[in-house]
Amino acid sequence: MASCNIFPVSTNPPLRVELAQTLFSAFHLNVTSASLTESSFLSSLFCSTDTAQTCYGICPNADLAGVGVRIAFWLSSILQAILVFKSPEDSSQGAWTAAILTASVTIPAFVQKRQRQLSIYHATLVLNFATFSSIVSLAVAPMCTIWRERPVEDYTILLPDDIQITVYDEGEEIQVDQPNQSFNVPQRKVHRQRLVLSLALVTQIALQWTWAVMLFTDPEYAQKACNPYTIVMLFGKPFTTHSVNHGYFAVWPCWLLFNLSITLIWGILLVSSSSPAVHPVLSRQPSHLSHEADSVASTSWRRYLPVDRGRRLVVAENVLAFLISTFFLVSSEVQVGKNKSCLLGGENTEWSFGQVAALLVS
Repeated sequence: MASCNIFPVSTNPPLRVELAQTLFSAFHLNVTSASLTESSFLSSLFCSTDTAQTCYGICPNADLAGVGVRIAFWLSSILQAILVFKSPEDSSQGAWTAAILTASVTIPAFVQKRQRQLSIYHATLVLNFATFSSIVSLAVAPMCTIWRERPVEDYTILLPDDIQITVYDEGEEIQVDQPNQSFNVPQRKVHRQRLVLSLALVTQIALQWTWAVMLFTDPEYAQKACNPYTIVMLFGKPFTTHSVNHGYFAVWPCWLLFNLSITLIWGILLVSSSSPAVHPVLSRQPSHLSHEADSVASTSWRRYLPVDRGRRLVVAENVLAFLISTFFLVSSEVQVGKNKSCLLGGENTEWSFGQVAALLVS
């Protein structure tokens, strides 16, 4: 567990008096001796500048890694998976919720990273959140019915003269002016939903990849005095930043490549698993049977329970994605626990507007 120094003013009464006099002379602040012993006041002074030569704690960033933000990510991913299982037709809404949450932490992280206001502790947590959210979205996406092609009869409707119809769930009417006119009524909705879901997934992946690349190309972080003592979880093992820089540096790029490869692999699996030949896990219609299953002897149990390789592939992907996402969840919480004694300002106990907003979005 990481350990940080104690503010000298909290244990040195003469120094408290001197500091109180200095603050009054500089800002006309009537600071009492009791106020100078409060950690919140001292941490505010410490975190107001990035020139400290001694580490007294990691400055809080509740809108990126507060308890509310972490709960929002975990809860959003769980609810997204439940939504896809219960109502695959509404899955695009859950995908956009995850994309908005990912953007709400990565975009501020981009800005803070450029301004040298982001610590290595919060930077690694943001990467964990983005990867966790992306893999959950990619894993449940193949079960969305919107990817499956329907028979041509479901799309095309041949209408006689002067027939007025209302498109189901479209809220608009179509007037037929020509006899035997053909309309692709549901196809427009299908393409629109596919586009919306694809944009949500691409947005998440783009943000996660951009953030991982930025962590590799830009090694500058805030609080240089605290960075060497910060503990980060890489491949489930705790490392101090100092040990990574002076002995295990290869672990860092491997960890970043691991995060990138996860979304790359599941993106490829999404394309193959969303094929019309592979039906959703909960679908009652089996996927196309392989020739090997057709040639099984009639006495085999496979004759009565045909092998559905497509569905098995989706199940295997989801199980593996569940294990990896659980790994990221546990690693993030362990990293928070390892650095708990060094976190200033009650990041894990106090609630801010950003944390409440993240929970409401989830």
